[in-house]
Amino acid sequence: VNCTWALLPIPNHLDPLFTHCLPSVQHQERRCLPLRGGMADEHGKPAEGLECMVTFDDITEENYCEYRSQPSGKWLPAKFSQAVVEEMIDTQFQRYLEDVEKAARDCAAAVRRLVVKGPPVWLSDAHGLPLAEDDTHISEVWFCNGGVTKSAKLKGALEGPEREQLWESQKSVLTSMEAAETASKEGAE
Repeated sequence: VNCTWALLPIPNHLDPLFTHCLPSVQHQERRCLPLRGGMADEHGKPAEGLECMVTFDDITEENYCEYRSQPSGKWLPAKFSQAVVEEMIDTQFQRYLEDVEKAARDCAAAVRRLVVKGPPVWLSDAHGLPLAEDDTHISEVWFCNGGVTKSAKLKGALEGPEREQLWESQKSVLTSMEAAETASKEGAE
């Protein structure tokens, strides 16, 4: 990534993160902000009254986070706290595997709902982390507390041929379940 530095106003809560960049800058008036590809990676502050959709705790600068929707590259405010987003990154893939396994004991429709998109790779939640229009996934998350940006790739997520192999085996299980349900319905008639 092509990085340069510019002097732009940034929110006061980010000031400590950039005090090292140009010591001669009067940080009370202007602050340093990294630029990538000619566009500032500007982040906001939590809206007044925002609360986490999971814990119902107030979202403050201590637990506020944003996520980058791709391919537009837009940073959007999360409706979840930092702790919830970090937990999701750590557990969402494993939870998917467990849910598919549990659903496979019940009915094909439950498996179909889970398997149709394939094993997840990236953090996602349609309600708390809605994508920008025409975007496909979340690539990064940014945490206001510390100004840290990290990948939104799920812990343990598979990619490439490994993901395809898992997905094919799940689709095979689904096909077998659907055939068994069809045979069961035909036998009951």
